[in-house]
Amino acid sequence: MINTNSGRALSGGSPLSFGSKQGTGFFNGMIDEVEIFSRGLTSSEVVAIYGAATTGKCRPSPVCYNGHSYFLTRQAETQDQAEAEAVNAGGHLVAINGLFENDFLINTFLEGRYAFFNNHPLWIGLVSDGPIANSQQPSAINGDNFHWTNGDPLNFTFWDDSEPSGAGPAVAMNYLAAQSQSINRGAWSDVANSNEFFGIVEVPNCVGVPAAPKQPHPPQFRIVGGTKRNTVEDRDVTLEITTVDQQPVAHNTTIPFSVGGTATNLQDYLVSTDDADSVAGQITFLPGEISHFITVSVRLDQRNENKETVIVNLQNGPNYTLNKNHKVTITIAKNKS
Repeated sequence: MINTNSGRALSGGSPLSFGSKQGTGFFNGMIDEVEIFSRGLTSSEVVAIYGAATTGKCRPSPVCYNGHSYFLTRQAETQDQAEAEAVNAGGHLVAINGLFENDFLINTFLEGRYAFFNNHPLWIGLVSDGPIANSQQPSAINGDNFHWTNGDPLNFTFWDDSEPSGAGPAVAMNYLAAQSQSINRGAWSDVANSNEFFGIVEVPNCVGVPAAPKQPHPPQFRIVGGTKRNTVEDRDVTLEITTVDQQPVAHNTTIPFSVGGTATNLQDYLVSTDDADSVAGQITFLPGEISHFITVSVRLDQRNENKETVIVNLQNGPNYTLNKNHKVTITIAKNKS
């Protein structure tokens, strides 16, 4: 024990040294995070130090993103314990509301300086109210049984392949990747709450917290060529949908679109896309793609008709934005047959 009445000397008069034994040379290495306590540690404090392993206290500092602060819990713990710690800090475990927020968390807590955590799962604030039989259960896919602890609506998910699996009511990101069972870094899995992981805390303010490094912006899309087109019967109109900056998208991005106007679908025109795998009413950009096409094929019905319109309108989504040129009105000239 240290004799606090005699400076650095130990009881018995021996000097206090780190990294060596009195009378011998220093070991060939480095010591980090030396800490001296004036009391015995509690069992939970000892467990926390042990559980931190090689991360020690070198966890990512709080960062500000979109007006919220993000940081890790003090130690590896159950999801319930991590949520309680987050609430005590003025927030909740993170609620991830879009692909780019998910990317921000991956870039912040699983890469670069803190890539050590790439080998560990991290709790997020998603929990299930009921059992999930398997990933094919509709309620599991749609998220009916899951909710964010902070009350946000569940409008985005990033499940790993074959997840949720029904393994538990708690959700962690990077669970399968940390075990080398998946290549999808940062993807989500449902697991037992009894697991002990670090958790990502989200607090709804950024007072005194430095801004995160600049993050990639969501892609913005537009319809090329203005907002109006003119055509006649038996003449197609092809609309090109492209990224505004002509840069390829980084993630699968699905854009729904609506078709309306005074003309009648199937009777006056047909709508198709160059995306053979997409369902009707949407186009999907795969990573690396810049543009896709929607074709309005005007039919030849040889009936006397006044001019009619077809309106194609791109719809908003959580992982992209739309340029002002996202709606086109196609006017079909009066047929005098």
